[in-house]
Amino acid sequence: MPYTYAQLDLLDLNFLRALSHIEFANKIRTIATAFSVHEGFQVPWPPTIPAPAELTESADHHTAITNEAETGNRIKKAERDAHRPMVFQKVAMTVQWAIMRSIRENNPSLIQNLAIDPKAPTAPRSTTHPPVGTPINVKVTQGPSRSVNVKTNKVKAGITYHVAVCLGDPTVEENWDEVAQSPYCSQMVTGLEPGKLYHFRVRCFGASGHGPWSAVVTLMVI
Repeated sequence: MPYTYAQLDLLDLNFLRALSHIEFANKIRTIATAFSVHEGFQVPWPPTIPAPAELTESADHHTAITNEAETGNRIKKAERDAHRPMVFQKVAMTVQWAIMRSIRENNPSLIQNLAIDPKAPTAPRSTTHPPVGTPINVKVTQGPSRSVNVKTNKVKAGITYHVAVCLGDPTVEENWDEVAQSPYCSQMVTGLEPGKLYHFRVRCFGASGHGPWSAVVTLMVI
């Protein structure tokens, strides 16, 4: 059965990256000891998985080359810096093997008492979106012949601005037609009939849906 990333990401090794070289080596020894005394791992180790003895040996070597590097030996410093990720990879392989055994055998105790903290659960990403606000200060001004410019304030959580017009009674919803939409809070409405009294209103659409309509603004188109 294939393992998902979430399943294998149960123990947190990232703390090792922040440790000094000596602290890192000491922690690897502690993890190796935890494995060696854990009753769930008193079994033959797979040849491809680093065993506690190998982890301890790597930790000891890392301590030795770190001590030499701290005397100013540039060669040992380069060796130390190259050796650390190799040791990290070894302990990661051992820990992942422990996690896979834990899942496969349905035995959580296999990943307990290994001197490694559990991975903190990731906070769920919010699936809620803020409500879309109501356009205020809507202004309608005469544009070129048969057109007007409709402008409003920038609306919180708004993505597109929708303009509706009405020629009849603005209190009757069926009299309204949505005639324009734009990502901008200022847009031109064209194709209007001169000499007629139009009513205008604006609302916004955002991630949470449509927001409320604005107050109605009335203008005689010329």
